[in-house]
Amino acid sequence: MVSQVLHICRYLCRIALNSSIIWSFIDRIDTSWPHLVDELLRRSRPAPLTVVMQLNENEDPKSLDNQAIHMVIEEMYRVKSLQCHGTTLHSDLLRLILPIRTPCPQNLVVTSQNLSEFPGAFFGNPASSGEDMNLKKLFVFNIWVPTQSHVLQNLQCLKIIRYSQSWRFVPTIPNVSTVSQILGVLSQCPYLIEFEYNDYEGRYIPVADSDTLITPVALPHLRRICMTLNANSSVCILRHLIVPPGIFAYISGEFTINFDAPISPIYLLGCEYIEVDSGQSVVIKPVPETGYMLLDLEPRTLSWEYIFRTLPQLFGALLSQLQMFKLDECRLYTEFGSSYELWKPLLASFTSLQHLSLSFATPYMVVGLMDALGETNSGHLICPQLRELILDVGGLTIRPFPLWEEMIMCL
Repeated sequence: MVSQVLHICRYLCRIALNSSIIWSFIDRIDTSWPHLVDELLRRSRPAPLTVVMQLNENEDPKSLDNQAIHMVIEEMYRVKSLQCHGTTLHSDLLRLILPIRTPCPQNLVVTSQNLSEFPGAFFGNPASSGEDMNLKKLFVFNIWVPTQSHVLQNLQCLKIIRYSQSWRFVPTIPNVSTVSQILGVLSQCPYLIEFEYNDYEGRYIPVADSDTLITPVALPHLRRICMTLNANSSVCILRHLIVPPGIFAYISGEFTINFDAPISPIYLLGCEYIEVDSGQSVVIKPVPETGYMLLDLEPRTLSWEYIFRTLPQLFGALLSQLQMFKLDECRLYTEFGSSYELWKPLLASFTSLQHLSLSFATPYMVVGLMDALGETNSGHLICPQLRELILDVGGLTIRPFPLWEEMIMCL
């Protein structure tokens, strides 16, 4: 029995030793051991490599880490998935001897603690040697976004992050600091499936002066887009993308009420229900027939007026198609806005609404609501199709009887 087990173990050991794919992952921990890296490179031939490189600022070129990294660079033509992490990446790479054969990874991650240029020289220009760069996924962290067509043309996933630490501020990424620049990058990614841009520091990207100056960008394969930026800019970007229906869209950031056009209807096809939650921010969840959309808006001053003016600006004529609307108020305790003048424009747009569910922290807003529902608009009822009204009202110890009397009279 023991001999049989040992025979199986030796058999499995031979399989493992001869299986190149098992040895094809080289992590940053391994680069401290040049002899280990050399063995991994030998055993992994000719399998594609997955490499994680950590470049330390002002490190001695003769250090063990650098010796190991140079071994990897000599085999860079085999690398299909590459991660480069550094302090200021483009300058950290200067101490390395560039590979003779340009790497053509399918997945590339480049991160830097300080704002860094994209290390384009490290990858060269495959077009000049008759090769096509087949990069599918690109993740840049505090890195200039590449604009070379041979880098972007086959991308399916592009993720951009700008993030500062408490002791290290990272300035705005220069070549994606405006709406037109972002759209310019996207215009070179015709096969893009997923796009994500998170600017956790500024959340402010100037909107273009005029929509007419921006050329729409077609992304026929896009399925997911997430942006943590200035929300007005994000809406402007959505409006200038030609995309298929049913995509996942997420927007987070400061939103200012202005006269911008609403969200494009392609993101809201078949939407008959909108839910709004107000806390430290205003979370709006429209429910389209296919796909998904979530907006997490940060007002400079949260108020009822902000909520009631934001909804028409974002959704425009869609409000007249809604069947259901739900508003959950968490923190708006102010008495301001209790009159029906705030309610009436929003309710008047709900011409098809059948179900209305509202939650209030205090009863003051209910008074304005009932005043507005009892009004007529040029001889027509407000919310003429309304069949169900659900109210969840807190603080009813304050004047409860006149309030309920008014609600009953309205109904």
